[in-house]
Amino acid sequence: MSTSPATDVIRVGKYKGKHFNEIEDNSYKQWVLSLQDCSGSLLAFQTWLKEKSNTGDGPEGRKRFASELATAHGDLAPAPAYNKRSRLSEFLDDDMDELLVFDAPDKGEVITSPTKTSFEVRGSLDGRASLERRGSLDGRGSLDILQDELDECGIKRDWDEGGQGGSHGRGGGGSQSRGGMLESSSEPVVTFNGKMVLEVATPQHFRLLLLESGRKGYSTFLPSPLWNLLCRYRTVPGGQSGENLPGGVLIDQDNYDEVAKLLAAKVRGAQLETIPSFVQLCFPGLRPCAPSTRLPVRSANIICGLNSPKTREVVESTRDLHGRIGVLLMRELKPFQVEGVIWGVSRNGRCLIGDEMGLGKTLQALSIVAVYHDEWPVLVVCPSSIRFQWKDQAKRWLGHCFSKPDDEIVVVRNGRTSIPTGARMIITSYELLVRADCLKHGFKVIICDESHYLKNINAKRSRTLVPMLQTAKRAILLSGTPALNNPIELYQQFNAVVPDVVKYDVFANRYCEKKRNPWSKRMEYSGAKLPLELNVLLTQSIMIRRLKKDVQKELPEKLRSCIPVETDQAIVGKIQELLESSKKQVEVSPETDQERPWPEQNVIGEAFRLTGEAKVNAVCDYLDYMLTVEPRFLVFAHHRVVMDALELRLKQHKASYIRVDGSTPQNQRDGLIRKFQEEKKADVALLSITACGHGLNLTTVNTAVFAELYWVPGQMIQAEDRIHRMGSTYSTVNVHYCIAENTLDDTVWKTLIRKWEGVTTTLNGVREQLAFDNHFGEEPIF
Repeated sequence: MSTSPATDVIRVGKYKGKHFNEIEDNSYKQWVLSLQDCSGSLLAFQTWLKEKSNTGDGPEGRKRFASELATAHGDLAPAPAYNKRSRLSEFLDDDMDELLVFDAPDKGEVITSPTKTSFEVRGSLDGRASLERRGSLDGRGSLDILQDELDECGIKRDWDEGGQGGSHGRGGGGSQSRGGMLESSSEPVVTFNGKMVLEVATPQHFRLLLLESGRKGYSTFLPSPLWNLLCRYRTVPGGQSGENLPGGVLIDQDNYDEVAKLLAAKVRGAQLETIPSFVQLCFPGLRPCAPSTRLPVRSANIICGLNSPKTREVVESTRDLHGRIGVLLMRELKPFQVEGVIWGVSRNGRCLIGDEMGLGKTLQALSIVAVYHDEWPVLVVCPSSIRFQWKDQAKRWLGHCFSKPDDEIVVVRNGRTSIPTGARMIITSYELLVRADCLKHGFKVIICDESHYLKNINAKRSRTLVPMLQTAKRAILLSGTPALNNPIELYQQFNAVVPDVVKYDVFANRYCEKKRNPWSKRMEYSGAKLPLELNVLLTQSIMIRRLKKDVQKELPEKLRSCIPVETDQAIVGKIQELLESSKKQVEVSPETDQERPWPEQNVIGEAFRLTGEAKVNAVCDYLDYMLTVEPRFLVFAHHRVVMDALELRLKQHKASYIRVDGSTPQNQRDGLIRKFQEEKKADVALLSITACGHGLNLTTVNTAVFAELYWVPGQMIQAEDRIHRMGSTYSTVNVHYCIAENTLDDTVWKTLIRKWEGVTTTLNGVREQLAFDNHFGEEPIF
């Protein structure tokens, strides 16, 4: 080699101080070889690499070296500099992963191919530089590299010292010249009294929403002056029949910068809210408009759709998923589940699987963590009631990952459970995790089941688990209802998967309404604002979500019915007095914690309790009727007084039944569920909505009766889906809601409908209403 010991040292970047022969990162080598007009130590290293490839250690050396470089898959950039304040300042070697190649069963080889990618250096007010990737998300890039490395590569700045943006490669000059053109253009000035909001509408388009002063709700309808201003940018017809597109004027994201400046210059009397930078970073068409940003590498990789060196390394070692996941589990996965596994691994094992209840999220999560089994032990955090289900599933499907499954899979039963040194999978509940210091560090792979439990930023479970997820290499979140009430519940999950991308207040102000709670007298974030954009943002970055109606055509149809029931008028009078004493319309507030949805001593809690008492006798009468027409069914309730009354009526009928609620010992629950589901030794299952709303498969029946309502729509749907899931042999499932007029049911019912519309728009991208089949001849109470 022509280099001497004095010159064979890298002087810049992440390998500063390293000798050439000490660098084993093939992606870094390939990047250096791809540089044009570099200088200094990078030029010396490039020359050294070329000489090594030509001489090596003879023919075998050249062959080996070429093979090594081939694994780098083309145009790769070095790992970006870390934000030293980030929680992800460790595990540096794994933060710049490569592309992923693996086989899907019966579908041939699935290859994510590299593409040519251009980069743009951008500046910010503090003078930091970043390298911005332009082009396909299948390529490789970095959001941030050191300025000295840029200088040595000979890359020129295209921004001025004041931080003003230059040309973005869209034809025409930079922002200054465009601004000048806008000010001097012949477009007439438009007046609009209200607020204008630019919103991402699809992964390629954005649109303008209007909120007129004095009115509620955003509109996509544009008055003629605004239409005339924007019509030339319109690229696709939105909202037309037969097209899966949102309404309004959809504009290609490449025109965003120009349209934003045009609205700011030509519309008077209106407040303009533009698309925030954290959203811009997630979309290739908007990314050139975002300010220079330093992000943790793992976050940057995910929001840009990039892969990681460990992801490719583990898959390349077997050439397909079968070796790591196991043939048994691979054969069990359905095509859409294989797609979910591929998607999760392509996100470097950091994702939110938001498939609807009953679509097999557990199997997908086990498949993903199996790909990274050499990074175990894996920590599984789940509701207390399904800990042993996780153990059974792991033993059944991942037996090849354990030498002695019974010893290596540890279920934390209480605070005194000891973790053996050889444990490979530790399964604990949210409550026990908070109390167990030994579980709060050291895990590189974490599964968080029912991740909506993290929705409250101030809850102990969130303060404990979210930092663990942020620090872990792999963080797989699972929830069929990631948002139970409002979009703000998604922030903690988003922040756990991609830390440091957006602050809480910025996220909340963009996607939630800020209102004063009439009960707590505090300002709170509630309601859904811009749910379509949030859905596109989530599915573009961290979440994959499939609905049962789309992937399981054989699932039974779900029929909901409202059953009006009589009430004790004396108790109804007390409820009315309570509600009227507030002198305000009751507005249900999101809960402060999963186990304590609202303060039980306040007016709303008392009215809720009295509602159950007011209708309990009528609900028991309806239970009498159901016992004569249905051989087996479920009954859901919330308050103990209601469950006690229902249980007493079942005993009077000498019916065979099980009861599972919050007071049922954990070690008895599985046996009771098995008695009902598998052994069929019970005809009625009396269940708590909150204690049994998740993790249970009760598909041997097709009817569920809700004796009470519950504030949270996601919780109600989860309870419904105990019978509406894969494995059901029925053509229809029936859900009966017992509704009491002139009680709190009226308000809770309206709240459920309103919240469900907001939640479905956010999660599914389409506003849905709770559908009811009123075949009992009565109109539901609204």
